[in-house]
Amino acid sequence: MAIAGYGGKVMQGTNAVGEVGNWELDIGAADLDATTFDSGGWEESIAGLKNWTVKLDVKWNMSDVGQKALQDAILGGTTVTLDLYPQGTGTSKYSGSVLLTSLKVTTPVDDIVQGSFEGKGTGALTYTP
Repeated sequence: MAIAGYGGKVMQGTNAVGEVGNWELDIGAADLDATTFDSGGWEESIAGLKNWTVKLDVKWNMSDVGQKALQDAILGGTTVTLDLYPQGTGTSKYSGSVLLTSLKVTTPVDDIVQGSFEGKGTGALTYTP
């Protein structure tokens, strides 16, 4: 069943991050070459380290407690815990600690101010169905 994205939400600790228009989670895993002379001419791989990154696009609002906490974290070099809810309702979520690595603020003359936070997961990402 398809799920509409408009219900998604992001929590930073107990605070909702307000005015999020899009969030993106990218989960990756390294593959390690395990090929030997006995592999019969075929490459063989085993799982290596896993990693994850997150990006949040927001309508910039520094009076929002969640957005302010993210800005404070990147300026202070501290990690934050994020809960990413694809549906907004229910308990389905991805959770983990993030080191924010990028903050971009765009101020166009003919549109509203936009913000973008990017971060790299530090430690395991969990999923709660």
